[in-house]
Amino acid sequence: IDTDESGEVTIKEFQSRLYILVLSGWPILKKKHMKRLCTKINDAAVHEFSKDGSGITEGNWFAIFNKFDTDESGRLGFEELEGVTRMRDPGLNLKEKDMSQDELKGLWRAIDEDSS
Repeated sequence: IDTDESGEVTIKEFQSRLYILVLSGWPILKKKHMKRLCTKINDAAVHEFSKDGSGITEGNWFAIFNKFDTDESGRLGFEELEGVTRMRDPGLNLKEKDMSQDELKGLWRAIDEDSS
């Protein structure tokens, strides 16, 4: 936990280890399942972010990320992912029946490879 080996644990070190502990309890999704979730997100993005007659047939992942990054930090937090996935305007409007909380957590665990 004392990553800088200072003999003391900083708040940042404590929070980092606590986050890793929480994340370790979240589901690990198989590649096939991940692909299905990405397709759901892509389809929802096309539906929610495109205008009639725009010709958009694929989700714009840059636009999707910017919608998820609600605090405009250039980083994405799980709360942002969850919020934009569930809400509408701006959002993907995916309900629990469309993408479960465990699926969201599994997606997040896969996205956050370095647990940061």
